[in-house]
Amino acid sequence: MRFPWQPKTAAEPRPEANPGQTSARGKPFSPGQPGGHPDAARKPLRPEDWVGTDEASNERKVRAGFVQAAKKHLIRVPMAEDVVAMYFCLLDSRTPYWVKGVAAAALAYFVLPLDAVPDFLPLVGLSDDIGVLSAALATISTHITSEHRGKAASWLRDEHLIDVTPDATR
Repeated sequence: MRFPWQPKTAAEPRPEANPGQTSARGKPFSPGQPGGHPDAARKPLRPEDWVGTDEASNERKVRAGFVQAAKKHLIRVPMAEDVVAMYFCLLDSRTPYWVKGVAAAALAYFVLPLDAVPDFLPLVGLSDDIGVLSAALATISTHITSEHRGKAASWLRDEHLIDVTPDATR
């Protein structure tokens, strides 16, 4: 008999070498698969396994979903132009990755239905969203260019969401 703190000998078979061994759920161990033996090698997790390999199609779906959700919520946010400018900053290839990460996280929190404070509550529903967006804008504001702001104003005007007048203070 061997105690757990004692090293294994060469004569002891490894657990994955026993073909009849099963997991606690009664299924056979399969090395490399989720739920397989803990000592078994795992295959790496690839994004393509979950979202597919058609990047253009994935990007179209994400953009369409964001635009629909943004249109629904932007009319209630006092800083709508800045939020849309943050979106155009996210799409810009010259934007650093960390800025894209902050913008993507804030915009996702804004448009996704899961919130700390539900959006349908009067007066306080969007307060958490505005707080997250304000923090993100304060963090990345130096990376939002006049080009991003111009695109945002043009998009808001074209979509007839809010009245955007040129602001000489920016």
